[in-house]
Amino acid sequence: MCGDSLHTDILGAAAQGWKTVLVTKDGLFSGFDTQSYSEESGIFANWRLDRRYP
Repeated sequence: MCGDSLHTDILGAAAQGWKTVLVTKDGLFSGFDTQSYSEESGIFANWRLDRRYP
């Protein structure tokens, strides 16, 4: 599951046993350090990627 929110997209997908990707350049976390939010909440995506276009 790809998403831009730890508490909805990533948490929900992880609860289903799915692998997760936190997109860091869009949505709620755009411009913020996502690692610190993950550490504070205890919610970790399998991967953290910014959004890239060719």
